[in-house]
Parts: sequence; structure tokens; C-alpha cells
Amino acid sequence: MNEIFVKDALERLFKQFEYIADHDLPMLPIVDGASSEIFVGDADSEGWIRWRPKVKNEFFDLSELEKNANIRIHDSIKVLLNSWWFGYLSVKFSDCRFDIDTIIPGNYKVAFLQKLIGYRAAHQGRLDYIPIGMEVERDLLLVVKNSSGEICVEDFSVGSYQIICESLPKFFVTCSDNLN
Repeated sequence: MNEIFVKDALERLFKQFEYIADHDLPMLPIVDGASSEIFVGDADSEGWIRWRPKVKNEFFDLSELEKNANIRIHDSIKVLLNSWWFGYLSVKFSDCRFDIDTIIPGNYKVAFLQKLIGYRAAHQGRLDYIPIGMEVERDLLLVVKNSSGEICVEDFSVGSYQIICESLPKFFVTCSDNLN
């Protein structure tokens, strides 16, 4: 049920892209190791290219990571990593704007693992939370609490976590309801 709901929430969020002409799609810089599956057209002179979300066609098995790190990653994170390819995604939740981490074919596994390694090193070897993006204006991390799936903003400088939503699916549904 959780898996279906996360996928449905993302599909609802990405529905807007069906109505966007190729030349109006958002852009991102071409990332080393990325494959062209979600890219549209050619890169511009500065190396930026347009992208369109696409249902994923491969599975990222996190069981070995969980075993080696002695953690259990919340199911909603697993579904997020295995549902859709997408580039830079800026969403509105409540009165805040969040940039969601990209899931780009070809390099998303390395990018995710590097982010986890850095996060774990900054948190005394713990992965009680998994980073999935940033709150734009205050430069706070957007994280998922591994034990519950709650969505929080983390202020690393004071070591605090503020719950902003009870689940990842509800977060994305609320974001899709707030599209302009």
C-alpha cells in the first residue's frame, strides 16, 4: 500500500509535466555519469539541458547497504529511489520551498551513497534520518526519519528536527496541490 501510494503521489506531482512544451521544461547541468534517458533536446552552451520525469525502469536494491551500515531505511525512501527519474525539482509545502534531490539515470546510486556517507560522518556515524533535499530560504535539510517515515527539516547548527509532515506520500500530494 505504501509503495503504491508513494508512486501515485509522485505521478500526481509529475502530471504537470505532460502539459509543458519541451522548450519550457526545467533545466539542470549535465551530471558526470548520467545517461540521457530523461534529457530533452541538446545541452546549451553552458552545459545545461532540459529534463522530463519518467517512470524508472531499474531497481536500486538497498539491502546490502542496510546490512553493511546496520540500519533499516524507511520503505518510503526505497520507493522514492525506485519510482521515477527526475532532475531538479522545486516544490512548495506550506509556506516553504524545497528542492528535492535529483534521481538521474546513470549516477543516482553513487550520488545517493555519497550523500549518505557525508550525512553519516556529520552525525557521529548515525543514519536516524535520510536527507532527500533542502529547504531553500533557510538552507535547512529536508530529511525522512527512518523509524517513522515522518518528514522533517533539520537545523544542523543547533541539532534540531522539526516534523513538517507525517509521511512522504502526504508531503508530495500536498506539494502537487500547491502547484501554481
